[in-house]
Amino acid sequence: MKIIYYGNPILKKTSDDVSLFDIKLKTFAKKMMKLMKTEDGVGLAAPQVGINKRLIVLEVDGKEYIFVNPIITKKSTEVQSSEGCLSLPGINVTVCRFTKIDLEAQDLDGKKIEMKNIEGILAIVIQHETDHLDGILLTDKISFWEKLKLQKKLKDMEKLN
Repeated sequence: MKIIYYGNPILKKTSDDVSLFDIKLKTFAKKMMKLMKTEDGVGLAAPQVGINKRLIVLEVDGKEYIFVNPIITKKSTEVQSSEGCLSLPGINVTVCRFTKIDLEAQDLDGKKIEMKNIEGILAIVIQHETDHLDGILLTDKISFWEKLKLQKKLKDMEKLN
């Protein structure tokens, strides 16, 4: 398992729902979590390792989270957030994120998870990773001029795939 980078078409696809909750899913999630930590990330979405399924793993404030088929059901006001991405190494940009969200998802056994009033870095990481599930990258959230400034780095990144 490895991180795929900007330019790989998998990152631009909308991911399919997970419908089979089996040992393969649990093993896959565990491998994703290990890779995310190895790469010093705080979140990782399945498309970032080449699998277009709706699964994200996070570690925020020392707590691990795994969300299957996550849906953000409520959003509040926006705030500016400086973010990086394991699929865009060496690039940090400022994007708008919601300060507070509600989330519905499933765990690795298919059991429903509901979280309300999620704030802070956890809310931001969830939004970032769920964007990946919809084929949205940080580069889609910045202006044409900001993207133009990053053009050389992005071209070099495409060669990493």
